[in-house]
Parts: sequence; C-alpha cells; structure tokens
Amino acid sequence: MSRKRLERLKEGLRNRLEALGSVKDDLLTISEIGVDQIIVDEAQEFRRLSFATNMSTLKGVDPNGSQRAWDLYVKSRFIETKNPGRALVLASGTPITNTLGEMFAVQRFLGFEALRERGLHEFDAWASTFGDVATKLELQPSGKYKPVSRFATFVNVPELIAMFRSFGDVVLPEDLKPYVKIPAVSTGKRQIVTAKPTDDFKLYQQVLEARIKAIEKREGPAQPGDDILLSVITDGRHAAIDLRLVDPDNDNEPDNKFNKLIENSFRIWRETGQNEYLTREGKPFDLPGAAQMIFSDLGTISVEKSRGFSAYRWIRDEARPPRCSGVRDCLHAGL
Repeated sequence: MSRKRLERLKEGLRNRLEALGSVKDDLLTISEIGVDQIIVDEAQEFRRLSFATNMSTLKGVDPNGSQRAWDLYVKSRFIETKNPGRALVLASGTPITNTLGEMFAVQRFLGFEALRERGLHEFDAWASTFGDVATKLELQPSGKYKPVSRFATFVNVPELIAMFRSFGDVVLPEDLKPYVKIPAVSTGKRQIVTAKPTDDFKLYQQVLEARIKAIEKREGPAQPGDDILLSVITDGRHAAIDLRLVDPDNDNEPDNKFNKLIENSFRIWRETGQNEYLTREGKPFDLPGAAQMIFSDLGTISVEKSRGFSAYRWIRDEARPPRCSGVRDCLHAGL
C-alpha cells in the first residue's frame, strides 16, 4: 500500500469521524431504549459494509461502504455485548447481489467471532482463503474488449459453506413448493429476442469510448459535474434500447430493441386476441385474449425531463395508432 493511498484513507476516515461527531438529535440512545435484538428484512440493502484492503483495484472488490450498513453494524455489535449470539437477524432472497465481497459483509454481521478465531476478520486474509482472482476479456460500454482482473470465484467452498451454515438458514425452491405454486413457462424456457446494432449505435459507441479514455486520463478525484464511468455505462444501457434516450433528436429506428419489443407484444396480442380465459369461479373474463406485462427500469416517464424521451409515452402515444384501435384494445394488448 502506497503512502499516498494511506494518506487518502486517513483523510477519508477523519472526515467520516467528524461527520459522526455532530449531534442530530437529543433523544434516547439505543442503549437506553433497551433493544435486545434487531430483525432486518431485505437485508441486501445493507450489503455494502466498508473494510480496508490492498485489493481495491480489482473488480468485484468495493471497500467503500454505505453509512446505512455501517450504522447497522455498529448497533448490532453493541447489542451483541448484551445478547451474545442473538443480536441480529437478517432476511434476504439475494444476500449476494453484485460482488463476492458481500459474503464477507454477511459473515461480519452474523459470524464475526468465527472469523476472528480463524484470523479471517481482515478482508485480505479472507479473500486469499476463499477467493480467486481471474483476468478475462470483458466487453466495455464502448463496445470493445479489455482485460479485466476481478475477484471472480470462490475457493475452499466446503469450509466457507460450513461457516455460513453456522448462522444461515437457507430456504431452497424445493422447500417452497408445498406453499407456492410456480407456473410453468409455456415454451419451456425464456425466448430471447435480439436486435443487431445499427450504424448510428456503432457511432455512438465511439463517443462512449472517447469518454472512457478521457476519464482514465483524468488525474485526481472527480469533481462535481465531471463525467464518470457510471454515467457512461448508464448512457450505454439507454442507447442500447433506443438512441432517443440519449439524444431525443435521433430518428426512430425500426429495428432497434425498443421497436422489437413493441412488435413482439403486438404479435402476441394478435395471436391470443380471441382466446377466452376463465376466472376461479369458472366464468369468462369480460375481455378475451391473454394479458401481457412489460417490465423496464429504463426509459420511464420519471426520466423524461432529463433525457427528453420516454419509452412509456412512445408506446402509449406513438405506437398505438398503427397497431391497435381505441384505448380499450390497446390496454388489452398490453400496449
């Protein structure tokens, strides 16, 4: 670890300590309330627990945690002194969502003493025991490939599972079958529809590449208003759907992902338009035909002000007239 990096780490910790020193309210503390256990649902929201490491340059290792996770960690460690072994209960369907380092965070929350006994309470010791670094070519937002070293896979898995099982109660899909009925996919598996990149999209990828190179050449931390890699990736994801999400003045491209989705939805509406489905009471629904649901976390109406184009509004206002007649038919079509 370089001296420059150590000084930067010290400065960051000093700023955090000063921020924590300010009193926001003058109420009862957690010790005065008498809490003896914390139960947390959707525990993946607390997965980003900060730690010190020499591996921060590796992908899949993010030592910068959130204040939310640190707050829960401090409180749970305090309660552990009052109620050993029963201070914290975490519930989550996705305890590991983005990086393998999140397993280390879960173990710090629920199995810290076991880590300490084995000398694995520091991340680098834990990672060298249970993690493997791999270097592979990965696709960048610019459309080109670049060798990337990342904390990629687990090793010594039986020992890691044994440590996890000492506090983890895992519920598998088989365990839920008596209680939850999961419908089968009619086609047997997902049907993936792909769209070839257009010439304009390839040109925009060159713009993304230039932005990435400028970010890599920039010295020092990013200042407010500076371009960052996350913004490049976000623009790339939007452009892959429809270029109008990055520039509303772009023309409508008939063969892009967005219009492929509309065409596929219309095809399903047309093929199932006369099907009749029954309620649980055996009566037919008022409207014939299958229902469709379209999920998208990009191109929503909420980002229309910042991006100048809404995928939702385009489906509703522009795609409707040539594909269905009347609001009733369009709602029935899922459009």
